[in-house]
Amino acid sequence: MLPLEGIRVLDFTHEVAGPNCTLLLADAGAEVIKIEIPGRGDRARHWPMMEESVFIACNRNKKSIALNLKTEEDRKKAYELVKISDVIVENFVPGTMERLGLGYETVRKLNPRIIYCSISGYGQEGPYMKKAAWDAIIQAETGLMDLTGQPDGPPCRIPSSIIDAITGAYAAYAILLALMYREKTGKGQRIDISLFDAAIHVQGYWIAWYTMTGNIPKRAGSASPVVGAPYEAFKTKDSYIFIAAFEDKAWQTLCKLLNIEHLLEDERFSSKEGRAKYRAELHDEIEKVTTQFTTNDLYQKLVEGGIVCAPVRTIPEVVNHPQVVYKGLLKEIEYKGKKVKVPGPFLRFSEIKLEVREKPAEIVGQHTEEILKKYGLI
Repeated sequence: MLPLEGIRVLDFTHEVAGPNCTLLLADAGAEVIKIEIPGRGDRARHWPMMEESVFIACNRNKKSIALNLKTEEDRKKAYELVKISDVIVENFVPGTMERLGLGYETVRKLNPRIIYCSISGYGQEGPYMKKAAWDAIIQAETGLMDLTGQPDGPPCRIPSSIIDAITGAYAAYAILLALMYREKTGKGQRIDISLFDAAIHVQGYWIAWYTMTGNIPKRAGSASPVVGAPYEAFKTKDSYIFIAAFEDKAWQTLCKLLNIEHLLEDERFSSKEGRAKYRAELHDEIEKVTTQFTTNDLYQKLVEGGIVCAPVRTIPEVVNHPQVVYKGLLKEIEYKGKKVKVPGPFLRFSEIKLEVREKPAEIVGQHTEEILKKYGLI
C-alpha cells in the first residue's frame, strides 16, 4: 500500500520543475495522468543534444495522454477528468491555463475539492508575474549566480536545474499539506509556488547575514566566503579533492598528515580568523603538497587520519560510486531500445517501498486510449 494510492493527479507540466513535482507524487502511488500536446509533447523531449534525458529523468510512473486543449472536443475530455481528479499541477506562464479554459476559477466549479497547484517563474501576482523564467534566469535574479564561480571570474550558473528541482519538491510538499487540509475540512484550494520564491528561500542565510552585518557575500570558488580555511578543492596529480579542515584540531591533524607542520608556526594561519583572512596564501601552500599525490591516495590517507574530505568526482565516477551502487540509487530502464540509468525513488521508509513501476512514455500520448477508455471518455 503506497501512501498516495487512490489520489489522481492531472499533470499539465513540462520541462523540469512541474514534472519533478508530479514525479514525487507518482513515486508515492498517485495515479499521474500527464497531458501532453499532440505531436510535440513535453518540451523536455526536445532539449538540444540531451537525447530526451531530461524527459526520462522526470517522468517515470506516469501515463501520457495527448489532448489538444485548444479544441472543444479535447477540452471536454479534460473537464471530465477534472471532475474525478484530486490534484491539478501546471507550470505555464500565468494566464495560459485561463486561455485554455482550465483556469482555477473554472476548474473549482467543476470540482470544489480540487487541489490546484500552479508553478511559475515569479508567481501568480506581482510586477514580474507575466515574465517567463528558466532556472538560470532565477539563479541570476536571486543572487545565486553572483555567488557562484571563482573570485576573479564571471558569475557562473550551477549546471543542474537545481532551482527547478527544489521548486518541484516544495510544490509536492505543498500539495501534501493541501490534501491533509482537505481531509480535515473537505475544502480544495489553489497553491501558488514559484521558482523565484523557492530560490529566495534557498538564499536565506546569505540574506540574513547581509541584513545583519551589512557585508556583501562574494564569490569564493569551491570555498565559502564566511567559513574558515582550509575548506575548498585542491588540485592533485590527476584531479581535485575537497578538504574540510577549518577547525583548529582538524587543521593541526592535516598539517601532520601532509608534513607541513611548519605552517602551524606561521602567525597568519594560527587562528581560524587568520586562515580565513589569508585563505588564498594558505591554499597555495597546501596545494604544493596535494599535487604530489593522486586523488585516491590522498583521499585514503586523509580519511584514515580523520579528515573530512571527498574527491571531486566526474559523472562516470558518480554512476559507479560505491554508495550509489550499495543503495541502488540508480535504476536501469529500457527506453526506445537503449538501456538508460536514471535516479530512482530515493526516500527510505520502514513501512513503505517506493519503486519504478512505469517507465516514461516513449511516445506522446502513449496511454491516451487506455486512460480515456478507463474513465468512459471514448
